[in-house]
Amino acid sequence: MAVGPLLDDATGLHPGLSTVPLRGIAPSQVVLVTRTGDRSRLVAAFRRHAGALLTGTM
Repeated sequence: MAVGPLLDDATGLHPGLSTVPLRGIAPSQVVLVTRTGDRSRLVAAFRRHAGALLTGTM
């Protein structure tokens, strides 16, 4: 189980997964943790993409 943002058809959710909306739950803090000094381009791309989604700048 994972708690995430609202999903729609544009998100590309894997067909083997399903979602259940949570109602009446207060917003929570989102944290991305990586290894110190990690220079992975994939991690950097994920950080940028997640930040854009969370701030609505995408």
